[in-house]
Amino acid sequence: MKKITLMNHIGEPAEPLVEIGETVETGQVIAKSEEDALGSIYHSSIEGKVKDVTNEAIFIKPLDKDGLPIQEMSPESEKDILKLDEDDSLSLIKAAGVVGSGGAGFPTYKKLDLDLGGEGIVIANGVECEPYLLHNKERMKKNPEDIITGIKTAMSLVNANKAYIVVKEKEKKVVDVLTNKLKDEEKIEVKTVKDIYPMGEERAIIREVLGKLLEPDELPLEANTVVLNIETLLNVKRAIVDRTPVVAKDITLVGRIGEGRTQKPLFDVPLGTTIEELIEESGGLSNSVGEIIMGGPFTGQNVTLETPVNKTTGGVIVTLPLPNREKMKVGLLECGCGGQGERLTELAEKMGAEVVGTEKCKQAVEMKNGNLKCTNPGECPGQAEKILNLKKNKADAVITGTCADCTNTVMGVAPKLKLGVFHSTDHVNRTMGDRLVRKLKE
Repeated sequence: MKKITLMNHIGEPAEPLVEIGETVETGQVIAKSEEDALGSIYHSSIEGKVKDVTNEAIFIKPLDKDGLPIQEMSPESEKDILKLDEDDSLSLIKAAGVVGSGGAGFPTYKKLDLDLGGEGIVIANGVECEPYLLHNKERMKKNPEDIITGIKTAMSLVNANKAYIVVKEKEKKVVDVLTNKLKDEEKIEVKTVKDIYPMGEERAIIREVLGKLLEPDELPLEANTVVLNIETLLNVKRAIVDRTPVVAKDITLVGRIGEGRTQKPLFDVPLGTTIEELIEESGGLSNSVGEIIMGGPFTGQNVTLETPVNKTTGGVIVTLPLPNREKMKVGLLECGCGGQGERLTELAEKMGAEVVGTEKCKQAVEMKNGNLKCTNPGECPGQAEKILNLKKNKADAVITGTCADCTNTVMGVAPKLKLGVFHSTDHVNRTMGDRLVRKLKE
């Protein structure tokens, strides 16, 4: 059963267009937002029969060609995806249901409906900011020509004269592949950034590549720039060249799955596939589970086995149990780049700890939607005042979700005050047998 959720985008909700009992084809439109509203369109990821319809999701049971249930039909091997028939590029992107694949799901047709005046820049974000995620990196090696075609299309639509593909400096193979493919392209270059969280945040990328630091409430357009995720650009190419809609998602599966540690990309996973299906196909669960995280270690959300893959799913991480710190008093340090209050409180509860105080990172500012953003992502001053406040609240330890640089400053203060430090990513790193997020330099 595929559970295709209908609100994986910014804007107006998508309204179901199918009924229970209806047979649908792969690529058939099953839900859409109102025509003139900011929103998105959803398509069936398989050929099947609609088993249930709600305002939040559509449940589809797969069928084979004879109408009998089957276990799986991957879009990568499916030959009968319904084709789009719109005339112009923006209409094709909208009809395909393309939204931002690496963020909050902003509808791509709207992001590309502008004119940069022939002097603007398109940035292809291949940084894969979160630790352990690697499907963007592997996709760039697997289909570099498709990514480049997507970039050229975006440049043409927004009237840009330059494009940069941005990846981490440690990804030498990706750089080599892209550089080779771009040897005859004068207007597209590869740029690299440090392997420090959160270098994939769009304002951090613009700062590193263009030397311009945007305010927390400013959009890339203020730098005459459009930033698009690598997979989003792949979907742009598929919409315009192949005339196929978004029916699948690339993700990275991470954690204690099967008999050992797993970290592998999964390409073209049909939308609506449950996490349980992915885990079972990769060996199942053989260890006690602490959390199942959808997203990355820093900003992902705790979900269940029944949670389906959607248009914005990045990683699926299965962790070992969190440490037991029953009756320990902890203070929370919120971050604009990583774990915020609700997430840190959730971790404290799972550890059995008592929260005695909450502080915000020195550079975190509250936005209109209540979320925090950093004034200068990844470059943080000392947090001594914040740690001292938590010490005054009788905290025995600090739980923080801060970026790498900010955590570095926390570790320069907390141990001297005899405060323990837990990071929101610790249980993921322990699961994978890696070092914890602590000081950047020994």
